[in-house]
Amino acid sequence: MDMPTYLEWIKFLADMLAVVGLDMDDSDLVQITMNDLPIKYEYFITLISANFSNASITFPELFDLLLMQEKRLKMLKSSMSDFNIPVQALPQA
Repeated sequence: MDMPTYLEWIKFLADMLAVVGLDMDDSDLVQITMNDLPIKYEYFITLISANFSNASITFPELFDLLLMQEKRLKMLKSSMSDFNIPVQALPQA
């Protein structure tokens, strides 16, 4: 699942819970979202936890940061695939 879909799913679940009278505040949404992120976001989670230890991050802020991080991860993955040159393509000495 891509990040926009995942984040919209989290918001949808929170809205459904609110319909039945179980409101969630931003800190709950942030905690649930961060706890469910895949391992490739571990570095991101550590940075967010360290930078926001004395202040709380809102769900909209986390939403934006995660979208930027996903874009960065995709860009890095694309860049790394550029280095996967088959041995046959290397010049022969």
